[in-house]
Amino acid sequence: MACNSGFRRRTREVAVPAIGKGVCPSEDDAARLERMPCNTEPCVGDETCVGELDIVLAIDGSGSLGEEGFAAMRTFAGKFVERLKPQAYGHDAVQAGAVLFGNGMLDKDKVMSDAIMVSALTTDMAKLKESIDALEWQRGMTNMAQAIHKANNVVKTGARMNAQTVVILITDGRMAFKSQVAKAVEDIRKSARLIVVHVQSHPLVDYVNLLKGFASRPWMTNYMLVRGRALLSVDYATPVSTLVARTCKKVVSPSAASTRATTQGFALELEGYSCGDSTVSSMQRSPADCLAAAYEASPDFKAFAFGGKPGPAPGTVVKAGVPLTADATPFFVYRCDVYAEDCTADNAHKNETHDVYKRVDVSA
Repeated sequence: MACNSGFRRRTREVAVPAIGKGVCPSEDDAARLERMPCNTEPCVGDETCVGELDIVLAIDGSGSLGEEGFAAMRTFAGKFVERLKPQAYGHDAVQAGAVLFGNGMLDKDKVMSDAIMVSALTTDMAKLKESIDALEWQRGMTNMAQAIHKANNVVKTGARMNAQTVVILITDGRMAFKSQVAKAVEDIRKSARLIVVHVQSHPLVDYVNLLKGFASRPWMTNYMLVRGRALLSVDYATPVSTLVARTCKKVVSPSAASTRATTQGFALELEGYSCGDSTVSSMQRSPADCLAAAYEASPDFKAFAFGGKPGPAPGTVVKAGVPLTADATPFFVYRCDVYAEDCTADNAHKNETHDVYKRVDVSA
C-alpha cells in the first residue's frame, strides 16, 4: 500500500529439500516469511492509481443488499473508477473492466445463471463509469462463483503481459454454493490478485473469516471491511482512497503533488524520457540541485531532465577496492539537461535512465 499502512516481505527459500520423514516449513510459516509495516502515513483523500494494472471489478447486485445498499455499492465502484488513470508520466497505466452479479436463478436443471458482462478491459474510464452508474439492482441470488469465472474470462481475453492483474470483489458477503465459490477463487488466484471489499454493517465472524480466506495473501492488505451502506454513503472518499492505496503500488495524490511542486519549484512530467539537445548540461546530485543549476545557467528555461549513469564528481577520491554508492559518496552525481522549451510526450524520446521535470513557478 502507498498510504494507510502496508507490508514489506522478507522470505527464506528452502536450501535443502526435506528427505525421509523430514519436514520443511510452509512458505507462509513464520520461519520463512517475515512482514514489516511500511507506508504508515495517512492517505490524503484524493489518491489516484497511476501504475500499470489491469483491474476487473465484480459488483454485487443481489437481493440481500436492498435497493439502497446496491445504490451505495454502485456509487462506490464508480468513484473508484474515477481514480484510475489510463496514462501517467508518458506511460500506459490502468485498464479496467467490470462484471455484475446477484442476478442468480436456478434453471430447471438446477444450473445457476451466469453473471453479467458490464465492460471488457478498457482505458476509457469515463465510459466505464457511465456503464457502472447505469447498472440496475438485480434482486437475485448471489452467484459469486459465476462472477469470479466471468472476471477471469475478462482477464484472460484482455490483460496485458507486463501489467499486474487485480480482481476486486465488492459484496455484502452472503453467497450461494460456497464450495463452487471456493473453487472459482482457487482458479482466479492462479492468474490474478484477488481483493475482497466486504460491505456489511454487522458482519458475521464466519463470513469474515471465509472472505479473508478468499482474498490473496496477506489478507490484511487484500481484505477490506466497510461497515455498511449508511457509513459508506456518508463518506465515499476515505474507503475509495484506501482501496486505491491497497490496489495500486504506484499512487499519486494530485493535491499533495501540486503543493509539493509549488514548494520545490518543479514537478515530474515524464518517466524514462528526455528531449534531446539541451540548452546547458551539467552534473548534479539531485533534481533540486538540477533546478538550481537551470536557473543559474538559463533563467527562462521550461524543463529539465535528470538521470543517466551515476558516478563520482570530478575530484572525488576513489579508493581501490572500495565500491562507490550514492549513499556513501557525498559527491555522487547524475546528468542534468536543461531545456529552453517544454518537454512533453509529444516531443520527447525514450531514455530509460532519465526523468523529465517541468518548471513550476512558486508564485503561480
